[in-house]
Amino acid sequence: MMKTHHATPTQRPIRILPSRAVRAFAAPLVLASLWLVSGCEQPREIPPMTVETVTAYGKTLDADATPEQVAFVLLRSLRDDVEAAQAQDRDAQREAFKTTFALAAYSTINRRAIEAQPVPSNAPENGGLRRERIHEVVNHWAPIVAYYVQSIEKDFESATERMRVAVGGPDDATAVVLYPVQHDPDQAEPGEPVLLEIELVQEPATQGEQRYWRVARVAFRGPMPTYIGPADSGEPADDAP
Repeated sequence: MMKTHHATPTQRPIRILPSRAVRAFAAPLVLASLWLVSGCEQPREIPPMTVETVTAYGKTLDADATPEQVAFVLLRSLRDDVEAAQAQDRDAQREAFKTTFALAAYSTINRRAIEAQPVPSNAPENGGLRRERIHEVVNHWAPIVAYYVQSIEKDFESATERMRVAVGGPDDATAVVLYPVQHDPDQAEPGEPVLLEIELVQEPATQGEQRYWRVARVAFRGPMPTYIGPADSGEPADDAP
């Protein structure tokens, strides 16, 4: 069973209505498609696949790092990736993607990719295929969040105030971080909020016996109606549907 806890007691309720949820999800899907077609995706340069301590954005993501810390660094690297792509700064985009890729749960992503598209029993499995398979998944994370990138907080405290985290599974080795986003929160009409879902798992270190929180999946929770109650209660507010 997943154990839910909240990063802050000040989170505001968020409601997404069914009819509006469809519109809220249409724009980012179109943008992601245009991103991949227009060449904004990462150049085909796959960083090393090493599970080890990552230091970025003022956080040291070692074996003691929390899911919130890993999710924050991931969100920052995705925002930097998108903004660098928009500025056509390939060097900055490449550096941001290196951070994103370093946070990937390689073994989990690879296993799920094989389960989704089984490899023939007589097909040789090699490191190159595995790297390509994992790169294909991680390479789509920035396009997924691109439409909502302006609502990704750059400050750790501000970001974690908006997070809701659940940890569970065998040995508490799985976590889900929910992060509400909007198209542009500074606009008079910022658009309907949607929930970004970041799934993390405990990934074994490349060397040693330590385990690190790493990202297995980035997606939107929906488009079904979703409601988050006040963070200090864990229960829907009085006007929840």
